Amino acid sequence: MLGGRALALAVPAGVGRAIVVRLALLAGLDPWREAAALGRLPVRVGEARAELAVGLVPGPAGTVLDVRRMAGPADAAAEETPAGSSIPERVGPYVVESELGRGAMGIVYRARRDGQGPPVAVKLLNPSIASDPAMSARFVREGRAAALVNDPGVVGVSDFGQLPDGQAYLVMEIVEGRTLEEEIEQSGALPPAEAVRLAVRILAALELAHVRGVVHRDLKPSNVFLAPGGRVKIADFGAALVNDARRSGLTDADLVLGSPAYMAPEQALGRETDDRADLYSLGCVLYRMLSGRPPFQARTLVEVLRQQVEQAPAPVSSPHGPLPALLVETVDRALAKSPDDRFRSAGEMRAVLEQALSHLGGVERRDARR
Repeated sequence: MLGGRALALAVPAGVGRAIVVRLALLAGLDPWREAAALGRLPVRVGEARAELAVGLVPGPAGTVLDVRRMAGPADAAAEETPAGSSIPERVGPYVVESELGRGAMGIVYRARRDGQGPPVAVKLLNPSIASDPAMSARFVREGRAAALVNDPGVVGVSDFGQLPDGQAYLVMEIVEGRTLEEEIEQSGALPPAEAVRLAVRILAALELAHVRGVVHRDLKPSNVFLAPGGRVKIADFGAALVNDARRSGLTDADLVLGSPAYMAPEQALGRETDDRADLYSLGCVLYRMLSGRPPFQARTLVEVLRQQVEQAPAPVSSPHGPLPALLVETVDRALAKSPDDRFRSAGEMRAVLEQALSHLGGVERRDARR
């Protein structure tokens, strides 16, 4: 694997089997097992380091070895611009006022167009990865996916541009309020009725995104904003799969994209994903809202991915008291390992959760979903 891209080699069958066995053992896997499995393999070439996700996937012609680089904060951590570094005066026509936040992938600034009008959030790729064509393409895709959905339940993108050096930027609405991650970190497990109401509202936005051909693929509490009035807004479509991405070839087949604690098994294994991957992620989010913890926890990201692929979670519970059987069954179905065993659509899952909400003494009004 070179620079995050898959490298295919033609080798004799016997040698290929030896390679599969050797890499599987190095990754801590049993190469003779008949079920899908996932392991981790740290590698170093010179000063460059990476962590590989090594998957064993049974198929009609035998076990297939699938090796992918883990994409995530570690990709840019070594070169990430330190917090407190100089803030640009302008980004295109936008006058920067302050920094709102940063991570391994990008930096977000509060700004106003020509220094006037309402404030907006301007997002730039982290300088350490801005020159990577693949990352730049995913950045453009983030804005395009959000614009395609164009729904109150999604953080809106109002503008897109490029700086003279070719670096792209996105202009988004500023959402007042805090993320679901911050809410859970501060308050712990949510009251069950509140958790289900939020899940219903998230599903309403996902349903529209799916109808318009967009699969988010990185749904997690930190990507859900709790806006005033009980509304929710989904953010960060940087890992999204848009319908025509397959035709353009930008499908991230060589990377494991997303957040392991909320990632569907087929996504962890690098298989083709569809709308049902988002429903699995929402099942993980709902599990955490109800219990205060995600369904799977481990020391390393790859160990979490392995659990997503191989293990069944403990039945969801709540410190606030017993949960209705229908709600527990709904979470279990959303977290099914096979996409075929999950809900067929966000609309179907939302309808079942609305029934579960009635068992909790609440009714979600259609005009209050967003």
